[in-house]
Amino acid sequence: MFARLPGLDGVLVCRHHGHAVYGLDEHMKRHHNMPAAERRAQLALYKDAALLPPAEVPLLEPYGRPINELGPAQDGFACCRLCRSGRCVLSLIN
Repeated sequence: MFARLPGLDGVLVCRHHGHAVYGLDEHMKRHHNMPAAERRAQLALYKDAALLPPAEVPLLEPYGRPINELGPAQDGFACCRLCRSGRCVLSLIN
């Protein structure tokens, strides 16, 4: 159900939703409607995982290798990192 990101300790990804999860118990309860007994069993599998708060997760380099644990790449927008005017210039990426 969850995967650790290779080379990035402290981050678990929900394979079903394709994003990182910080509050594991709450995520399973709210988004998977998982009963308490099942949640306890899943939590036991990851009891030693010291999850980083989102603000402490290091940013990956843009346009780096795809992260398989997050699922297939999706279209989206990227902010230009070279902006100096204080305005963000968005570019469509796919």
